[in-house]
Amino acid sequence: MQRSKLIHLLSAFSRRELTDFEAWINSDYFNHNPLICRFYQFIRSKWKAIEQGTLRKEMVYQALFPDRPFDEQKLRYLMTDLTKLAEEYLVFLEFRKNEGLKKRMLLNLFKDRELEKHFTATLSHLENDQEKEKNRNNEYYLRQYIIDAAYNDFLSRQQNRSTDNSLQQVVDGLDLFYVSAKLKYCCEIINRKNVLAIEYEPLLLEEILSHLRSNPYPDVPAITIYYQILMTLTESENERHYYKLKDLLHQVTPHFSHEELKHMYTFALNYCIKKVNTGNVGYLKELFELYKVLLETRIIFENHVLSQWDYKNIVYVGLRLNEAQWTRKFIRRYKKMIPTHNRDNAYNYNLAYLHFYHQEYALAMELLQTVEFTDIFYNLDSKALLLKTYYELDEYLSMGSLIDSYSNYLRRNKKISDYQRTIYLNLVKYVKKLMRKKTGGKKPVEELEQEIRATKE
Repeated sequence: MQRSKLIHLLSAFSRRELTDFEAWINSDYFNHNPLICRFYQFIRSKWKAIEQGTLRKEMVYQALFPDRPFDEQKLRYLMTDLTKLAEEYLVFLEFRKNEGLKKRMLLNLFKDRELEKHFTATLSHLENDQEKEKNRNNEYYLRQYIIDAAYNDFLSRQQNRSTDNSLQQVVDGLDLFYVSAKLKYCCEIINRKNVLAIEYEPLLLEEILSHLRSNPYPDVPAITIYYQILMTLTESENERHYYKLKDLLHQVTPHFSHEELKHMYTFALNYCIKKVNTGNVGYLKELFELYKVLLETRIIFENHVLSQWDYKNIVYVGLRLNEAQWTRKFIRRYKKMIPTHNRDNAYNYNLAYLHFYHQEYALAMELLQTVEFTDIFYNLDSKALLLKTYYELDEYLSMGSLIDSYSNYLRRNKKISDYQRTIYLNLVKYVKKLMRKKTGGKKPVEELEQEIRATKE
């Protein structure tokens, strides 16, 4: 029972919503079946048993139909009907709180019913709302397209289009929405391909980019910013793209939501990370400054929560720049902002890294043994740090065993991108060569150093 779609859905309701939903299904207008009301009341009364997994379907059926033999199909129909009512209730809640959606629906209703005064008044309200809207993301242009399309349809019914340019507005609005949305999702596609072994085929991207080179849309922030992000992804060798993106990020801050700004800054961070990973350590300082801006503006937080990955990256960058005191304070200060279920893992891993930096290898190894490999990248990074720790402690037997298991994991795991796999396999390869040198290998250390420096990944 507790695994059903119905229970899973109701589990997402707040207490207030559960109470209001009961009033909803008790209304004859929404529900004509009194059995559904009894069914819902019984579920609420047995919620603890549902959470404990002790409420069986037979028990529910017996409570509703005490004199009848168990009929699972009949209970399924009842659960389906209640699920549909719960979904309709959620739609109503979303509709009630979304004033813009209500106005846009009314605009089309007034158009279809040919209520000219009502249509004109609602159109005026919507245009005022659009003018006041600061968030100029692709959804803004989608809303503008919907409004313009409704206005164009309305004028078509008037049959007087001698001076009308509404059709051009519709096409322009559609283009702005399409291009801004296309750029945004193409950025995400290319970014994912750099991290995960997934293939995508973004249609018409080259045609759009060709158009934008001669038509840059400087007054459309959603296009200018995502075009620039795309340039950093597709022409990463040209560092001017990154510096232009950094300038644009400051300029577009008033035009986007906190969530979207965080998404945009992530691309700038990833650009710097990739540069560092390919040997350009000068970008560590860029990365550090970006993180400081994100912490100061609080853009990096989501509902006052700090991602465990941002936490880890900031510690890594701080220590690479020898900002040990700042990093120690950061680890302690922001621990409480990590989600509870990740907090200990993140704290222990990053504290282990700090101990490794201070050459406190035994303390680092002790903490690493408490880190759970719940995620592919925790697995990769924890093993990498453990490998370095074994090397520093001359634990060659443990190190050899880890090298074998780590290499096999890297080669067999299909979720690791080729780019990431190459970086970690190179780490393993060169630590292994260093170990051989340390234990009496004949290869000159200068020759090995040159080889390492020449390997950008």
